[in-house]
Amino acid sequence: MSVYDLKSDELWRYEEPMSEMKWTVIEDSTKNILGFECIMAQTKYHGRIWKAWFSPEIPVHDGPWKLHGLPGMILSADGGDGFIIEAKEIGYTKQAIPSVYSVKDYTKGERKQILADHEHYENNFESMMAAQGIKMNADGTPANLPKYDRQRQAWETDY
Repeated sequence: MSVYDLKSDELWRYEEPMSEMKWTVIEDSTKNILGFECIMAQTKYHGRIWKAWFSPEIPVHDGPWKLHGLPGMILSADGGDGFIIEAKEIGYTKQAIPSVYSVKDYTKGERKQILADHEHYENNFESMMAAQGIKMNADGTPANLPKYDRQRQAWETDY
């Protein structure tokens, strides 16, 4: 899987194996999303436990973000700490979907290093700006940004 992302104010890309996630389907837990009966499944992925609701009525084995591998489209996913993704609309179009990413614009790197560098950037942003003579508040006082908390702010916490 090729991942393209903005981290530390720079465009990065990395490759990671698209191995199947090991899901546990919880048959007796269902939810209706956009008129589709969905079944809950759970997996641990890159440091978070994800609960996902998928619909076998939509025969696509994908979902939002990097989530995939269930016998139906994932319409909702919850990774805890406010990491919730939910479909708001489902439609069909014959229109071709244009390319979003231009590989040449993204620097290739390794996932864990990119995520660690981004955390360092977030934790030291104020001092990096101050070193360039940029004041964070209009009155010139320090902004006192809170420390970046990987567990509460990062999609992936296993780096």
